Amino acid sequence: MGLFDKKQSISRSRFRSALRKTTLPKPRTGGRRYARGERIGFEKELFHRKYGRQISKKEYGTVLEKMRRSKIRAKGTAEKLEIQRKVDFLKRLGGVKK
Repeated sequence: MGLFDKKQSISRSRFRSALRKTTLPKPRTGGRRYARGERIGFEKELFHRKYGRQISKKEYGTVLEKMRRSKIRAKGTAEKLEIQRKVDFLKRLGGVKK
């Protein structure tokens, strides 16, 4: 069950809490997980304060789309793979199909 299954937006504190508590594995790594600090860093890195106190499903999808586009400009294969892992992780966490 994702964060946006029943709601169109969630509070930033709820999103941060979900990132802190999640036990979802890192995609394509054989079950390894992101460290807690890395997961919390996603919120600071990707969901800037310009999104306000609420993060809508549309804004969440927009951030995922920007990440996919940034993968095109990535320098190496390792960087592209890491961006794709983040996108897949956030898609599972949010429950969005986009």
